[in-house]
Amino acid sequence: MHIRSGFGFLAHIDHYRTATQRQAGMAGATQATFICRRCGQRRAAYGRRQVVKGMARHGFHCAHCVKERTSGANAPPAPLAA
Repeated sequence: MHIRSGFGFLAHIDHYRTATQRQAGMAGATQATFICRRCGQRRAAYGRRQVVKGMARHGFHCAHCVKERTSGANAPPAPLAA
């Protein structure tokens, strides 16, 4: 049964009920994301690092890029085996 307002349109309560029923099945489907400044990919916020420490306005690097950077050419050399 639909509740009608004074102008004959469906009430906002009815629209709210249908929207919340639809969204109830999607709980936990969304997560915080950002665009990595290095690779340009949209990534989950988990593991991100600030480009400039203490200044979020400069953006973030994703965990994948941070891992590549620390294990790549900029990493300190491994000790020589005897």
